[in-house]
Amino acid sequence: MDQNINDSTQSQAQPVATTQPTANSQSDIDFKALENMSNEEFLEALAAGLLAEKNLGEMDDETKTDMIHDLVERMTVFINRSILEALPSDKLNTIEQLSNNNAPIEEINKVIQESGVDVPQITADALEKFQNIYLGPNENAEV
Repeated sequence: MDQNINDSTQSQAQPVATTQPTANSQSDIDFKALENMSNEEFLEALAAGLLAEKNLGEMDDETKTDMIHDLVERMTVFINRSILEALPSDKLNTIEQLSNNNAPIEEINKVIQESGVDVPQITADALEKFQNIYLGPNENAEV
């Protein structure tokens, strides 16, 4: 994958595809309560939940806000990378050309939407994987 695509998705700090996962996604994450939120609110709520579940102890509001924003940016990059990796090579090449020409994000989203990849499922899977990586292994899980 071309470095410019990674750089552009990281610097934009917004999902390439603006489709949130749906309640029908095959994930343990409960999206039902979050469906009517904006993408940013959705990711902030998930980040706040991850911080609470991580149980990092007491922290001031500024630190907590900074950590939530950092997690949102990291989740966004993780989602974007997952979507890009799922694209057929011809669509990835098209996105690379659009990115190199500084095309609007709407043009990139259109290519993704027309690619046939299941963006909501990819997003749900990416968020679940991110959650598992961030929280680490569950010590009480049965092996």
